[in-house]
Amino acid sequence: MADRNIPDPPTFADVYDAVVGRDFWSHWWRAFERLEREHGLRYARVCEVACGTAEIAHRFARRGSEVSGVDISEDMIRVARAKCGTDVALGVQAMEEMTLERPVDLIVCCYDSLNRLAGRGALEATFGRFAAALAPGGHVVCDLATRHHLERDWGTGVVRALSGGIESIWQTVWHPDPARLVVHVTAFVPGRDGEPIPVTERVEEYAHAQDAIEAAVAGAGLEVVEVRDMLSWDPGSEAGERLFYLLRAPA
Repeated sequence: MADRNIPDPPTFADVYDAVVGRDFWSHWWRAFERLEREHGLRYARVCEVACGTAEIAHRFARRGSEVSGVDISEDMIRVARAKCGTDVALGVQAMEEMTLERPVDLIVCCYDSLNRLAGRGALEATFGRFAAALAPGGHVVCDLATRHHLERDWGTGVVRALSGGIESIWQTVWHPDPARLVVHVTAFVPGRDGEPIPVTERVEEYAHAQDAIEAAVAGAGLEVVEVRDMLSWDPGSEAGERLFYLLRAPA
C-alpha cells in the first residue's frame, strides 16, 4: 500500500477518516465547543457512542477526560484502538443495546450515527440506553441529518470526490417509504504497484422526523436543552441540514 499505515488489503474502516471524516469532525467539534461555552458544560467521564474510528473520543482524551467508546463494527474498533492506544476504553456494542460499567457525565453521538437506526422503536431504545448510562444531571450531545438533507442534498445520483489523497464514488438512492437513503461508496486506495484497490461500503440512513426524535427523548426521561442547525447555528428545524441537540438527564 502507498500509505504504510493502511493494511493490505484495506477495509473501509482503514480509509474512513481520509474519505469521510476529517472535515466533518472539525465542524462538529466547533459546534460542540460553542455549546460547551454557552451552557457551561462540565464533565469528567465521557462516552462516544457509535464512535467509528473514535476521532471525537480521542479529542476528549487529549483534554484529560476519562473516555470510552462503543461501536457495532469490530473493524472500526480495531482502527480506533490503533489510533487511541490506551487513552480510550473501547468496546463492540450496538448503540440501542449498549451498557456501560459506570455512569458517565457526557455522551456524544456524532455524524449520522442516529440516522442508522431503522424505525422509531430503535430510536426510543437508543435514547433509553443513553439515559441509563448517564449520571444525574449528565448531558447528551448528538446530531442527525434531516430528511431535507438526505432527500434534497443527496437524493438519487452519483458524486465523485477526492479527499485525503483518495478518490471515491458515492452512489445514492433515495427511498421515500420508509424515508431512507441508501449509499454505496467505493474508495480507490493506491496500491504498492500503483494500481488502485477498490474498497466498498454500503450504508442505509433513515430520516427521523423532529417530533419523533423529541418524543423518543422525552420517553427516555431526557430534556431537550437546545437544538440548533449545526452549521448555521439557527434554531434547529427540519428545513435545515442537521439537527444538533443538547439533552440533559434529571439531576
